[in-house]
Amino acid sequence: MSIRTKAWLLIIIITLSVSGICGNFIFSLRRMNAIDENLKIMNQINIKLLECRRQEKNYQLRGLAVHGQDRLNSVEKWETLLATGLSLTKKAEKNLGPRYINSLNAVNREINEYKKVFQGLVKTDQNNPRSWDTFLEKKLVDRARASQTLIQKNSGMFRILCHGFGSRICLSASGSKSQVREWAFNQPRRRS
Repeated sequence: MSIRTKAWLLIIIITLSVSGICGNFIFSLRRMNAIDENLKIMNQINIKLLECRRQEKNYQLRGLAVHGQDRLNSVEKWETLLATGLSLTKKAEKNLGPRYINSLNAVNREINEYKKVFQGLVKTDQNNPRSWDTFLEKKLVDRARASQTLIQKNSGMFRILCHGFGSRICLSASGSKSQVREWAFNQPRRRS
């Protein structure tokens, strides 16, 4: 081979390797962006659940009365907030890969259980005013907390994924370090 042929071959090899590295970098950025987007969605769902809990307390205090300048009572606000939270889980489902759908479905199930329990409490209260059953109230609180715990675990999961990419974008996500470690420890090991 002549020097000219070797030089062209070297240029082609360098060009292909740089193109491969750039392609991998772009793919990683897109994946990291999707993970960051899901983190934001999980945080929004958690905020909606916290606002639902606030409306739950308002219902316990005021019943179906409208407060101040509000147009909706606390149950209507609660239903709106919960519907928004459920629509956010649908939005997150579009971005997630099949590997994480089960955890999102678990969040969805818990939110729906919370919805059933709260609606049951409202129905019970309307039939017999101010007769909050402590068992149902405890069940309601347990369902709401279980939903929030699952959301925080998922946030921790996405945080680990982003950290794996070396990103600092996701470090502000919610989820305690112990939850993140617990999630990472319970994940199946990859086979190389």
